[in-house]
Amino acid sequence: MSDKVTLTYTQKNELIEQYVELVVDNMDTKTMMQYITDDLRCHFESVSLNELKDEVDNFDEELFDELVDNVTSESYVDSLLTSGTDYPPLVDTEATHDSEGC
Repeated sequence: MSDKVTLTYTQKNELIEQYVELVVDNMDTKTMMQYITDDLRCHFESVSLNELKDEVDNFDEELFDELVDNVTSESYVDSLLTSGTDYPPLVDTEATHDSEGC
């Protein structure tokens, strides 16, 4: 086959579908879970805090407040401080992460 291949939009999409199916079929559960976890984390890092709240509320209406309590609790903040991790407060409700690295 030559280096220069011409496919229609439909053919390219079918090629992609077949390849994706092969890749997924060859993933073990641990690899698949890591891929999904990375993809979701990347997605949620690219949305505003308001969009994240809406997403979490759609999953469970009480969960966002619980998660906020978890990450703002004194023991959690203390564990971050003792680990040497310095996270600035997220006060802007717009997306604060450049998702290009995802």
